[in-house]
Amino acid sequence: MTKKFIKVLAILVSGVAFGLLLWILAFDGLEKIEGAKSFPEEPQGTYDGYYYNSLKDDEKIAYEQIMAQIESFPKKIRVPAIDDEGISDVFDALHYDNAGFFFLGDNCTIEITNFGTSYFVPEYTMSAEEYKSSKEELDRVRNMILERTQSLTDDYDKEIYVHDYIVDRCNYVDKVGGTYSSSYGCLVRGFASCEGYAKAMKYLLDAMEIENYLAYGTTEEDSDEDEGHAWNIVKINSDFYHVDVTWDDPVEAEIENRYAYFNLDDEEISKTHTADKRFLGVCTEDDENYYVKNDIVFSSYDNQTRDAIASELARQMRLGEDTVSFRMENKQALKAAEEELFDMNGIYSVMFSASAIAGRNLTQKEIMYALDETHMIIIITDFFEQ
Repeated sequence: MTKKFIKVLAILVSGVAFGLLLWILAFDGLEKIEGAKSFPEEPQGTYDGYYYNSLKDDEKIAYEQIMAQIESFPKKIRVPAIDDEGISDVFDALHYDNAGFFFLGDNCTIEITNFGTSYFVPEYTMSAEEYKSSKEELDRVRNMILERTQSLTDDYDKEIYVHDYIVDRCNYVDKVGGTYSSSYGCLVRGFASCEGYAKAMKYLLDAMEIENYLAYGTTEEDSDEDEGHAWNIVKINSDFYHVDVTWDDPVEAEIENRYAYFNLDDEEISKTHTADKRFLGVCTEDDENYYVKNDIVFSSYDNQTRDAIASELARQMRLGEDTVSFRMENKQALKAAEEELFDMNGIYSVMFSASAIAGRNLTQKEIMYALDETHMIIIITDFFEQ
């Protein structure tokens, strides 16, 4: 009697299992089982990105679910049910917070099953194998820069090293998407759009544990309002500043003005950039601005200004540079400096003093200069013999 019961029970269990399998295959039963699994009631707070922190709680949970799996290249990732605007915000946060995610495409979709289960479906620009190889290339650049800057103790010095490294090695391209909009395109391939420049800056500053995030908006040169522009906001010695590496690497300018957009406050950046309102009211100080930091901002042109310019020229000569720039506080001072230095050839007297200080030879050819009237900057170049 016991054996008969066991046999009947075994047949019953087999029948239930077969029915369950049939239900899974024919009626998306697996999706229903999967959908019954619960998400955390609250975000786990395992990430600290600027854009992650701006998300709503259910969006943060979706972000966390995606982050936990995305680098294994799944076809889809189950997420809480959120609307189209919410998933768009999550997708932007993934892109902007994670400057090393150059494998992630520019589009994603949400798939919702008959049982109401939501899946995030990403677009990839490369295979997992290609990403692994490319990431190793990118990490080699990062590690090299970390090694070169390990002796620097001030975040300003680290920031300017990263800024100059990118300006010296990357070429701007007016193309959007793919590697052009990535840290990989900027740091490994050497070609990038503004987003690629900004992500490269973020990628390296993140590695140095310097707080920063991407900012975006439009600029006076944008021909299409929808195209926009990206740059960085960086925290240096307790205060935040705008840094636009792209605009410090001009494409068509005959004379390079590489520090015009290094650590600006809101007022200064707003002369040429229209930032999204969330990025304004953040950068209010100018202590770490390149010109303020180096004490080369002048309210007038006089003998004291002349001597300070000569000292700055000598400093650049010692560094092996042949370009120097300084800023005037107002247009009247800018005009007076231009007249004295170039219309009246006062630059040669300044150069003679700088050459004596630095112990370098004066150039025998005509000195080149340019004016940035927007930021009231004078740039001088080609001023000594190599």
